[in-house]
Amino acid sequence: MIYARVSTEKQAGEEQTSIPDQLRRGREVCTVQGWDLVDEYVDPGVSGEALEERPEMMRLLHDAQLGRMDVVVAIDLRRIGREDFVFAQIFRALDTAEVWVHADGQLYDPENNTQRLMRGISAVVSSHDRRELLRKMANGQRARALVGGWPGGIPPYGRRLVWPGTSEGVRPKAVVELDPTEVEIVLTATELLVDGDGSGAVLSTGDVARRLNALGYRTRGGSGRPGSRVPQLWTADTVQWMLRNRALLGEVIWGKPGKPGRQRQRESRVRRTQVRRDGSPIYGEPIRMQLEPILTEQRFQQLQVALDRSAISHRSPNRVYPLSGAQTVCGNTLGGFYRNDRRNGRNYVCSNRKRPRPNEPKCSCVYLLADTLEAAVWAEVTALLSDRARLEQMAADFAALSERQAPDAGRRLAEVQRRAQRLEEAKVTQVADAMKAGLEMKLVAEAVARIEVELKDLQVEQARLQAAAQGEAAVRAQVATVGQLADHAAARLPQLGLADQHRVLQLLGAKITLMDQSKQPRLRIEGYLPELPQVDGPFLTRPVTHSR
Repeated sequence: MIYARVSTEKQAGEEQTSIPDQLRRGREVCTVQGWDLVDEYVDPGVSGEALEERPEMMRLLHDAQLGRMDVVVAIDLRRIGREDFVFAQIFRALDTAEVWVHADGQLYDPENNTQRLMRGISAVVSSHDRRELLRKMANGQRARALVGGWPGGIPPYGRRLVWPGTSEGVRPKAVVELDPTEVEIVLTATELLVDGDGSGAVLSTGDVARRLNALGYRTRGGSGRPGSRVPQLWTADTVQWMLRNRALLGEVIWGKPGKPGRQRQRESRVRRTQVRRDGSPIYGEPIRMQLEPILTEQRFQQLQVALDRSAISHRSPNRVYPLSGAQTVCGNTLGGFYRNDRRNGRNYVCSNRKRPRPNEPKCSCVYLLADTLEAAVWAEVTALLSDRARLEQMAADFAALSERQAPDAGRRLAEVQRRAQRLEEAKVTQVADAMKAGLEMKLVAEAVARIEVELKDLQVEQARLQAAAQGEAAVRAQVATVGQLADHAAARLPQLGLADQHRVLQLLGAKITLMDQSKQPRLRIEGYLPELPQVDGPFLTRPVTHSR
């Protein structure tokens, strides 16, 4: 196996560190050593800091656990990792799988303690060099920003980087200028929202997004380098993001602090300066910069008023929609929606009608009164959890089943645990393979969702088998508590507010499906009984169907 990685897209094309050069040198090693090349793993433009952001390395480690390789070839140990804790994590997995590593012209034996010491020292030195490099780069960027230059990174929307010519042998420095196309989009969207289209109607951000798409405008396509961007259709959210940014006034703050620790904005992929545990920036305070404005202060304030006016609604914090996420007939999910034109403003509506997706027609699902729908669901949940006789019978059936299966429970429990582990591994593999093949993220999400459903079923089965393995006395003790649960539910459930109802539905793992598109649809309600005091897992019940 050959592994190749570079930290930036620019490096991916450089002669000495390019991906093709790393692969070429790796193949030469395999030829000289007489090794069969089974596969190649490439992470282009990926930092060596975070393992979870390196899909090919994750795939490599998974294949190593399955015994698909004997040796991993890399041009040097820095390709494996440049943070000592990541380095140790990777080599711990490779050592466990008894996989050797060939790097820096040397073959590292997982059982050779001297080599393990040397590679550990190399990891610490590499991590130190990386931190020193980051500090020097940050100091240089700050110095450039303090004298009015562009310190680095992607400029805010409406602007682009250019590199003016310099004298021979002098590396050019990037300069920020207005991007004519993006400025035109900003001005067009602003005019539509503030001045309207001449019809007198108040346009929403969704309306503006559709107009921009019709005019052939597209989004920037991400925050990467221009060559790696994939322009997308405008949506209400991206229009809001563009027009709320004070960078339209030329105000830019460079070096904004992120979150403390390793959670610093990684989820949103926004680059922020690193901070200490107390939240103070490691490399210095943020620097305020002033660029050429796109809008005047007066026009920007008019725009903010128009954005506020065109907002769909202002939902107060106490409006809770416990049935959000229920499945609709059209294959979408329900979401809460407040309508000011109705006496009862709380409604549910299909997600693709509330906010249609680009390139898809607006869904025709009807609005559903929230109070009516929630009352129907909660009445069924209350009736089930308050029915002492029904719960005791279900618990007794479970106890009898557990007694019959107790001798075989240990073996089946081990089998279920192995299946769950294989599914977890398959989830990682599918994501890595899909990203490598360039599949749409929607398809990847659907595949992962199917695995998650199967995992949840296995977790229920695992809890049942664990309870069965506890023995007859423990199971009988659990049955005795069911009556107390029913009595408590009968007294408390009718008094719960919407927020508490939402929490109860989550504990039940409730899955609610609308069976038709009428104003009072038939409902299918499925779920599991909440945990019993002595059961370390959910207590399975039969699906409950409620029809109106």
